[in-house]
Amino acid sequence: MDGSRTDVMAKLPQLQNMIKRDPSAYQDEFMMQLRHYESEVAIFRLQPNKQSEHFGALVTFLSHVSACYPTELAQFPQDLIYLLEKHSAVLEASLRKTLVQALILMRNKNIVDALVLLKLFFELFRVPDKRLRELVYSHIVYDIKKMHTDGGGRNEKVMRGLQNFMYSMVADEHEIAAIKSLHVLVSLYRKRIWCDARTVNCIATACTSKNTRVLVTAIQFFLGIDADILEYDEAEKVKVKTQVEVNYHSYSKKTKSRYNHTKSQLVKNRKARKRNAEHDGTFPAIDLLNDPQGVAEKQLRILKASNERFEVRLLMMDFIGRLVGQHKLVLLAFYPLLQRYLTAHQQKVTNILAYLVQACHDEIPPEELMPVVRTIANSFIVERCSSEVIAVGINSVREVFARVPLVMDEPGMDDLIQDLIMFNKSRDKTCVIAARGVLNLIREIHPSLLKRKDRGKFHDETARPKAFGELRYVDFERIQMLKKEAVNAAKDPKARRKRKADAVEKKALESNHSTVDPATLEGYSKKKRQTMEERLRSVLEGRENFNHKQKGGGTTNREKARLKNFLMLKKSFQVQSKVLKSTREIQHIKNRVVKGVTKRDAKKRRRT
Repeated sequence: MDGSRTDVMAKLPQLQNMIKRDPSAYQDEFMMQLRHYESEVAIFRLQPNKQSEHFGALVTFLSHVSACYPTELAQFPQDLIYLLEKHSAVLEASLRKTLVQALILMRNKNIVDALVLLKLFFELFRVPDKRLRELVYSHIVYDIKKMHTDGGGRNEKVMRGLQNFMYSMVADEHEIAAIKSLHVLVSLYRKRIWCDARTVNCIATACTSKNTRVLVTAIQFFLGIDADILEYDEAEKVKVKTQVEVNYHSYSKKTKSRYNHTKSQLVKNRKARKRNAEHDGTFPAIDLLNDPQGVAEKQLRILKASNERFEVRLLMMDFIGRLVGQHKLVLLAFYPLLQRYLTAHQQKVTNILAYLVQACHDEIPPEELMPVVRTIANSFIVERCSSEVIAVGINSVREVFARVPLVMDEPGMDDLIQDLIMFNKSRDKTCVIAARGVLNLIREIHPSLLKRKDRGKFHDETARPKAFGELRYVDFERIQMLKKEAVNAAKDPKARRKRKADAVEKKALESNHSTVDPATLEGYSKKKRQTMEERLRSVLEGRENFNHKQKGGGTTNREKARLKNFLMLKKSFQVQSKVLKSTREIQHIKNRVVKGVTKRDAKKRRRT
């Protein structure tokens, strides 16, 4: 070993391996490499754009052995941080990546402070290096997740300082740095690491950004994060071990090993239950906003003055409609804005109608929705339009009636309701189904508006929608029930947790109810025959599965005979002839059948 020291010194990976085995025996060689590094780093501070593969190899070597010589390498991380802070833009790409990887390695060994390093990495998002940004992004998410799961309350101060810094980065003037910081927050929320109101409100500030990419990313978070969380949870359930069936060894001898085995199974189940409980009880992101009215008003102001492409404006409409419907906001200027787009030839008009329906609730004055309903009736529910357009208009009016029943009591609505019901006798099935939906809705909530023949046999004559702002006896009962539940929850912690879980489930159901799928407004659509071009296109696309069709037609005669009732078979020749066969013949037939099954494939194939 001593004779080969000269060769080992020239090969840093081998020297690194030997130092990890015995640090004290190779301290002289380490000090020599450390002096080489100090001279190189002094040069790089003066000439940061200098190319040097040897310096990168020295940095990698020292980062790997940093745990063996903590005193000698105390200044080493600070040197790398200084180079990246001051000269990250001019450093060579490969060397810059090497420095970042060295810092990540030392962070994993708890040599570098987390807050200092993560702040540096957020600053590196400004560097025009896509691969470096991907590396930094993945480490930030991994490191914060690791601190959250391992550290618990001990890292609360670090987490709070990091959150404050990240919130300032979301508002950064540099476009890519702001977007990547926003992606980090979204990823941490999706993985249920930072799923509190503070994170949600920080992302909400990006909804009013002047940068279009930042604005779109923030709005898409609120519109689709709940579905992303469910998808992520389903993927995690496959990875995470579920509860195991505990073997208590109730009917066997009690030994120490069996006792320990049972105890370990119970501990695993307890941890699994705790892990599942941590994932439960998360409110929808849009419900955690501190000031939804302010967010909606700012977004509406941006939408009115926006010259962005139509898809971006659609996203803004969807977000405002979701806010108004979920929080029951009063934003009266939103409905005239949507009214301008309500024409049959408008692009994505079904989506706009869905956003309008989302924004309707019973706390909006019904006279404010009257112009919108009349616009839908005059633009969609007319004879010059096709049956599909008429059905979309009728379904949209029905959804508005369902959410704001008082609109039906407005002046002039009787004639519109009768016109909608007359489509019940149309020749087109699409219009008939849509008109029946309106008829059934009015029968349930306000049957007095219908003619006697249209009210149905089992209608409630006293059914009427509540007046604007009216509270009924049932509402007071609910208030008393909520007060009683609050008192019980204050006394019993278990009841408090159960009440919180029920509230989360109720909020999730309400959130799903407030979201309107544009496909539901289209109604019934008959499947039309394909044109020649469509058939040719499907033929050219081909098919993906070229396997042989294993089964064709129905069951075989042998299967039918096997499944028949015995009363149908007892007089058959096969059954009667069994009596005349000897035991040897019966055994010979069974053996012949078994050999035939094993020789050929049991799967039935299509006859050719």
